[in-house]
Amino acid sequence: MLRTLHKFFLAITSIRPRRIRHSKDQVKDFLDSFDEPLNDIERSYYQYKCQKWDTYGATQFFLSNIVSIFLYIPFFLFYRLKKTPVNKEKVQYIATAEHILKFIPKDMLSDSASSDFFKGALNKEDVTFLRRITKQYPFSFFFRFKIMCRIANYSQIISTYSPKAVFCSAEYSFTSSVLTNYCEYKGVELYNVMHGEKTYNIRDSFFRFNRFYVWDEYYKDLFFSLRANKTNYFINPIEVPKLDNYKCIHQFTYYLQDQKKEQLVKIKEILDSLKADYVVRPHPIYSPKEDVKKIFGPNNIESNEIGIWESIGSTANVISVYSTVNYQAYLAGVNVILDDVTEQAYFERLKDREYIMLYKPHELLSQLKNVK
Repeated sequence: MLRTLHKFFLAITSIRPRRIRHSKDQVKDFLDSFDEPLNDIERSYYQYKCQKWDTYGATQFFLSNIVSIFLYIPFFLFYRLKKTPVNKEKVQYIATAEHILKFIPKDMLSDSASSDFFKGALNKEDVTFLRRITKQYPFSFFFRFKIMCRIANYSQIISTYSPKAVFCSAEYSFTSSVLTNYCEYKGVELYNVMHGEKTYNIRDSFFRFNRFYVWDEYYKDLFFSLRANKTNYFINPIEVPKLDNYKCIHQFTYYLQDQKKEQLVKIKEILDSLKADYVVRPHPIYSPKEDVKKIFGPNNIESNEIGIWESIGSTANVISVYSTVNYQAYLAGVNVILDDVTEQAYFERLKDREYIMLYKPHELLSQLKNVK
């Protein structure tokens, strides 16, 4: 029964956040309705409430809360019974996932490693720390359960590696401020690297880290406007490799996200109308693979096994509605075309939410010849 409940919990909490539900003005008004957080627990709770209001919705949070009631004690006992390894190996900087190592500043990389993030254990100090959260929000079971699981993960990481700092990529997580406070409680700092492209999105509000490495000064101002203003920001631009080794073999590459079937059909019609060589690259998680394969055919689909920089270096034009690839292509000097045709309402909302690529050199898909 516990396994079934946990699978249900994972299914609920892994539902992709709503794209854009409220206008920027509505978001700003909601953000302004909060007082300044008194502590990091309240800061995390504010982010939790913001996500409940805008990103996921009350029903998803209600179901998560109900399931968390039944999961909390069994998971707590499971983590408490596990023995935490102590000082098995010492590393200055430990990343919670291997892919984060690519974004760690070069001067720290030589003394960095990645961990197995999804292991966890709780010791007596951790239990004392968790009591503060229980006391402050006793009936917010989803809030408490997710934080407890993350504390267990971080406890094992810190005990195993004795790092100076932990690197994560979690500004979107309402656990982030509490985890920063927990790391400080353990004599460690928590550093964050950007988790993909960002716009004015309340999901990323209120968080606090000891350091946050962002790609551009633009993002620092953006997060400040979302009241994540207690974090120390450092500019760490994306490193662009030389693309000279890649041969430009496609005129256009469209980077798909989570488009529905009818949108995929529209994209194919537009790409066919350009009368030029093209491929589409499905998103590794969100694109409906069977629909993409059926609509575009195998010859027009680029494999995700091809590295992203190789993909960018192999095309003359990058096309997408909203993707980190747009920004990467801009940095690499490859022409960026923003799709303002297939999802017009969503594109208008991106304007409202201050999408960075609207302020960088780009073309619009609607301006290309033959596109209707």
